[in-house]
Amino acid sequence: MNLKLYRFKTDLNVFYHIYTEMGFILLILLLVISINCTSQDKNLYRFDPMNHTGEEVTLSEIAEDIIYIPLDNSYPIGIVYNIKVINDQVFISAKDLGILQFTMAGKLIKKIGTIGRGPGEYTTFMSFGVNPKNETVYIKDRGNVIKVYSKSGNFIRSIFLNQKDSDVELLDVFNDKLLIFNYLQTVRAEDNWIVLDTLGNHFKSKKRSIPYFLSNYSSRSGVYNFQNNIFYLNSYNDTVFSISTDFSAKASFLLSPGIHRLPLSNFDPRDQSPVRLHLYYIFETNRFII
Repeated sequence: MNLKLYRFKTDLNVFYHIYTEMGFILLILLLVISINCTSQDKNLYRFDPMNHTGEEVTLSEIAEDIIYIPLDNSYPIGIVYNIKVINDQVFISAKDLGILQFTMAGKLIKKIGTIGRGPGEYTTFMSFGVNPKNETVYIKDRGNVIKVYSKSGNFIRSIFLNQKDSDVELLDVFNDKLLIFNYLQTVRAEDNWIVLDTLGNHFKSKKRSIPYFLSNYSSRSGVYNFQNNIFYLNSYNDTVFSISTDFSAKASFLLSPGIHRLPLSNFDPRDQSPVRLHLYYIFETNRFII
């Protein structure tokens, strides 16, 4: 499998696309929005997908270079759930394999932990985070558990979540804390996101801003780092929030509400009338929201 990395013109991050050997795109840039940076602090940017008239943007305008990384074949990699580039190392969550760690040259460093139901093992691993300071890996396992592994890949401990914090959609590490982002379409999700210290102690949380609801269609959420903040998106919200290093939050920009939004109720996802906006991935550079 080849990993294709785009280095975008931003001060913190390496963003990426993945291509399999057959050339299928697993992650797709959905939209490019030009930002007027001079007015960003004065007014929230509002994006209406039904009335957006985009301009052609070449990759060279936002990408500094492209890196191809041929991953070694120690493990046959099929479906990739998640990728993180930390300290010039690539961490991949791969179906039936678990968390794999590679060098930027594509050489396998190690496999983090073991899939299984025994002590120190994990059975689910789509959501994980890596602390860039010590490369400790945090994996959201089945149920109410986060499994913690050392830089060498050895199991350290389990963090047991409260029942109301168990509907975890995303897990990330930010400023030496664990950020847990909940599925909003579940009745147990009292908070939009929760901050824990690395031992699992509650540090801070943000209450959900929309009433409880049930939907037969799971939303997609995303987090990304930019300009020393972490940004959070949930498809059922119209707001992208910016979380600073002191874990205060504010609205960064708005996705205009309308008939294209995912409804807060059951619906048939095959119904294309109206067309629905479902963001899978989003990030920023100094000039663009992508």
